[in-house]
Amino acid sequence: MVSRELRCLFIHVPKAAGNSIMQSLGTRWAHHKDLARYRSELGDEQLRDLFKITFVRNPWDRVLSEYNFQRKKHQRADTVRLFLHREDGSERTFSEWVKYALSHPEAHSPKDWGGRPSDHIHRMSPQYDWISLNGQIAVDFVGKIERLQHDFDAVCGRLKIPKIRLPRKNRKFHWHYSRYYDDETRDLVGDYYQSDIEAFGYAFGA
Repeated sequence: MVSRELRCLFIHVPKAAGNSIMQSLGTRWAHHKDLARYRSELGDEQLRDLFKITFVRNPWDRVLSEYNFQRKKHQRADTVRLFLHREDGSERTFSEWVKYALSHPEAHSPKDWGGRPSDHIHRMSPQYDWISLNGQIAVDFVGKIERLQHDFDAVCGRLKIPKIRLPRKNRKFHWHYSRYYDDETRDLVGDYYQSDIEAFGYAFGA
């Protein structure tokens, strides 16, 4: 999302409070795009002039949120519930879903999930990849879902706008995410999102 008025660029990583942030900044939903895609569209000069922000989330929590999101999607003719169904049409358990989604991350095209990313990005990509250029994080501010309001207050300060109380969109109540994992799926997510864990200081159970 690009706001010319605020001179900022928000990288909307899937399942990382993007809808709440865009609503609070006065913009509507936009397709998921990574930073490299924005650079290809805007060019380096325009990109430099924008305050580039994103929010990230504990990878284990984010994966569980993605699974729950796919399960609760409203069934319409054009609905695609990513990775959710077995060949016989039955629904995968969370454990099965994790194994399938992380071994077939490109099974769905971007149009299935509202994305217009670079060729190397898919919905299950590490958050690190969404906000990097040439292998290095290239945004100006990385907030965390775990301290969402605090970090968004900091964004408001940088943008020189009044502090805004964020709405909680797409919230689902459940036990702590760690209760849904077994050893295998915990390790699968840990290995797959190692770049996120190292860059943003995440750990299982935190």
